[in-house]
Amino acid sequence: MRIIPLADLHSDSNPKHQEKLGRSLDQIMEYAAEVKIDYMAIAGDILDSVQNYKSDTGVELIHHYLRGFAQLVKYVVITKGNNQHDAPGSVSLLHKLAPNILAFEDPVSLAFYETGIYQGKPEIKYVDLLREEPAKIIQDGVMPEIIFNMMPYPNKAMLVKEQSIDENNFDYGAAFDGLMDVFGLLNDRYSCAKIMAAHLNVQGARISTGQSIKGQDIIISPLSLMRAKANYYALGHIHLAQDITPIMGYLGCPYNKSWGEIEQKYFTVLNIEGGAVIPEHIPLIAARPMVDVTAEFKDGKFVYENHIPKNAEVRFKYTIPENEKNLITEEKEAEIRQIFGEDVKIDPTVIPVQRESRSEAIMEARNLLEEVKEYGKVTGEEITRSIEKKIFEAETAEAEG
Repeated sequence: MRIIPLADLHSDSNPKHQEKLGRSLDQIMEYAAEVKIDYMAIAGDILDSVQNYKSDTGVELIHHYLRGFAQLVKYVVITKGNNQHDAPGSVSLLHKLAPNILAFEDPVSLAFYETGIYQGKPEIKYVDLLREEPAKIIQDGVMPEIIFNMMPYPNKAMLVKEQSIDENNFDYGAAFDGLMDVFGLLNDRYSCAKIMAAHLNVQGARISTGQSIKGQDIIISPLSLMRAKANYYALGHIHLAQDITPIMGYLGCPYNKSWGEIEQKYFTVLNIEGGAVIPEHIPLIAARPMVDVTAEFKDGKFVYENHIPKNAEVRFKYTIPENEKNLITEEKEAEIRQIFGEDVKIDPTVIPVQRESRSEAIMEARNLLEEVKEYGKVTGEEITRSIEKKIFEAETAEAEG
């Protein structure tokens, strides 16, 4: 059996983000079409902030690919990310987008099992072990072929009390451990593979320089997660793909979303052989590192570090003195594009020339007009007759009133 877990798709209305996400999902879909994939699990943050259900947002893109994946696998199972991205209610709207797309905003433990043959294909049904009595649905002797424990982003709001933050954190940790124990008791009943897809911040995870974590995350211990007794833990929330333990890892965002995300992006295939789950990480070819190049314009040329990853998407940030900015010609910018590609983002910062305004005469000026005239002499700026007239009118008005 093969499973593709995904996370942090962050589909939004930005056309460039949609193009990048689409290229990565195309590669994953082509792989799923060539290699038999049985299930897909998505560990939250499908959308990026509130996305209205209309054509110019990221919703239409997600609908397109979810329906495409649903045609290739037995089931697509989805859990919710954090509220800043998967807004409350947004994931529930994806439930039954196709008959085999299941989307939940609460913890579920879904057991999938074969009930017979329908139209020449195995008929697969499911039961939520947390809420339903398996004996009523699963016949004696029928073993699930796979169990998915789906864990949405932990929300501390449910535990707000008249007590300190530390006490709330302690209470939440105990409640989370208790939920993992329930998963563990259910998983212990079955000998099939158990996969947990969870959206959370696990202790020990590394964050790429391009990702900022919003709000106050609850940090979950890997040992707390492992109380669920799953065979593999596929994690979302951190964009940097990484292994926490041999059976627990972050899937990462399938495209480089923010400047500073320079790491290679991957998608993961879980190969289930017997009772073992063997993860395979496959590079996403279209995902390009997003690199900041910091330069300085000196002696008529740009000076910068030239250790740039291959095929990088570059933001070229340079500083230039105000009195030299006219030296940046179209030819100079064309040189930058020739080196870094036509899609390079050029971001100049002009440093103002420091003007000396100290003068004994300014300090000794008898009125505002004399002070402004002396300032003009020091800085080399012309004080015109119209300026003198305005200063005179201002002083007259002040004197009169």
